[in-house]
Amino acid sequence: MKKTALLFLFIASLGFGQTFNNTFTSNPIPGATASGWLYFEKDGDNWKSRMYYLDTIQFKITGGTFSNAITYSHMFTPEEQLAGYYIYSLMTDLNGDNYTDFYILSYTGNSSAYRQGFKIFSMVDGSTIFERKDNNTWYSEPTISDLDNDGVLDCSFYSYTFPYNGTYKYEVYSTGVTTDMKEASPRGFVLNQNFPNPFNPSTVIRFTLEKSQQVSVEIYNVEGRLIRTLVQENLPEGSHEISWDGKDERGFNLSSGIYFYSLRGSGHQLTKKMVLLK
Repeated sequence: MKKTALLFLFIASLGFGQTFNNTFTSNPIPGATASGWLYFEKDGDNWKSRMYYLDTIQFKITGGTFSNAITYSHMFTPEEQLAGYYIYSLMTDLNGDNYTDFYILSYTGNSSAYRQGFKIFSMVDGSTIFERKDNNTWYSEPTISDLDNDGVLDCSFYSYTFPYNGTYKYEVYSTGVTTDMKEASPRGFVLNQNFPNPFNPSTVIRFTLEKSQQVSVEIYNVEGRLIRTLVQENLPEGSHEISWDGKDERGFNLSSGIYFYSLRGSGHQLTKKMVLLK
């Protein structure tokens, strides 16, 4: 027994001889600021990451993977702040500057009938690449992909007019940007924006799974309290949709307000915001 213990200690010591060297320490970050790394700069077929900071005032990107110096920033407009500072990387270079471009959501109108718009823009020079926003239409988030496999990226989204007449339509625009990326189905772990949004009395949540797995779809209020579990089961790969009727687990109707829906799977979690209006 003693020899076995000594042998274990000897073998264990062989795996702990490496030294961890500190390569980067960030400046102090306010507790209310979200931060991390995102792929930002294109390097051939690969992407280099940069550190980012996100608060209620602006979105900032540093000058390198391990850098405290701010190189690029975007100040949120009042309409973008109203939408909840929802800024996303497209992981696509649309203007040929070798940096990923972003889109950001905005709200116009009043709290009883917000109209959502979006803007695709460059973080490098702040220029607008493509925008959809008006007082009579609600626009979904844009998606960049090669829908028809012609080697040119498309920008697709759906929209509906105010007042809502029970119908919606898709719009597809060619970006003119060539790609060798081909569409496949399914295309990964994806959570789509619910439709309609805002909604009353019900809305549809669509999502895609890249493989069969145990998933859950849950509804939360703005305080982070679980309101209802819509799905909790093993689902096959592919596209799925679930309807929510604006009720909690007990079947009671919920009041107007902002709610969040979350998709959880094998090592993934995606969350989006929706608005219930009555």
